[in-house]
Order: sequence, then C-alpha cells, then structure tokens
Amino acid sequence: MKGQRHFTGRGHRLRPFSSAEILPTDIPFTTEMLSGKVFQPDGEPGEVDLIQFSADGTGADYHSYSDDMGGEVVEMFSWNWSIDGEGRLIVDNLDPADPDAVGTLLADIATYLDVQVNDGITTENERLNKVISFDEATLPGTYSVSNGMTGTLSADGTGSASDGSQTINFTWSVDTAGVLSLTFTGGTNTDYLLATSTSPSILYVVGISQDSERALTSVFADTLTRQ
Repeated sequence: MKGQRHFTGRGHRLRPFSSAEILPTDIPFTTEMLSGKVFQPDGEPGEVDLIQFSADGTGADYHSYSDDMGGEVVEMFSWNWSIDGEGRLIVDNLDPADPDAVGTLLADIATYLDVQVNDGITTENERLNKVISFDEATLPGTYSVSNGMTGTLSADGTGSASDGSQTINFTWSVDTAGVLSLTFTGGTNTDYLLATSTSPSILYVVGISQDSERALTSVFADTLTRQ
C-alpha cells in the first residue's frame, strides 16, 4: 500500500468511484465549502484517511494503513490550498519532490463532495465524505464500538471505554465547531461525526489519536451503536 499516490499527490491512492456513479458538472469550489472543514476520503480496505482544510490556507492529511505484519502505520502530510479563478482546488505540496494536485468539483451532495483530481500524472474521480457537528445534549449514553470496545459518555463530562479486560477513563467535551474531544492519561482523541450519521442511535465517527506531546498515534474510523 505504501508509496501509492493519494488526494494530495503522495502517499496512497484513494478508492475511485465509477464514472457511472456521477455525471461531471461545472460547479466551482468556494472558500466556504472547504475553509475550516474536515473530510474523510473513501479509501482502500485497511486504510483510513482524514483531510483538513484550515482557514489560513494550510492543510493536513492524516493517513493510516495496515502493514504486512498486521500493524498500523500512521503518517501525516502537510500542504497549502487555494481556489483559482476558475473555481478549481489547488493543492500545493510542501515537498518539491511531490507533484501538486488540481481538483475539479463534480458534485456537492449533503453527505459528500465528488472531485476529479489531476496530479499531472493521473486523473481520478474521488469522494470526500463530509462531517457534521456532534450534538452534545444527545451524546450521553453507552455505546458498542465497532473496534470491540464499550464506551460510556456521562452527562457530567466524564466517560470510560472498556474491552472487557481493561478500562480507560477520560473526560469529554464538544467544542463550538461540533468536534468531540476525549482526553485521557497520555493523550487525546479528536472525533468527527460523518454526515451519514442520520440517527442518534448509530454514529459513524472518524478521528485521530495523539499522545501527550501531540504526536499522531492513530487514525481511526468507528461505528458507535447506542445500547
């Protein structure tokens, strides 16, 4: 997997959707579509990807994949982004050895963007899944997590997660952008709610884990089912 190309021109190749799934349209990107936003690109099995467009014109790609030994490899790429006069997304990689990418918007749907990406070598149609805000008032409860854990969020801002053999205690909060943060001994999880989460009983979540020094330790995608 490692070494394949990805949305920003390096790293891995996203899973392209079929051209039969969508007809190209002439829709311009706008700053409001991307500034301060986070997306989860569709990827190959065993990969998780999260891209972030910061309001200052910088961007980050958080990526994880399984190595040949079954372990998780995590990496982060930084880049700059802008929108040109034709409404196209320009991704300027900071490493001169990596090609820049040009994205043309094909569709803006409630739960995703479809984008055609050209990095000067190949052209692919790629899907960027949108995130929405967590509703702090409805979050308290106990959830079965697709990673095998059981998690509990209490109304007082405390919580716990257990796999049956060990329990991790944490505090949690939702910020003004609707992002969920879990803080535990040794690190923090930052969770984003995918826009496909249409019921408070089933939450589709993507996020990153960082240690106490803010170093990236994991990129994850989980389903939380309320018990």
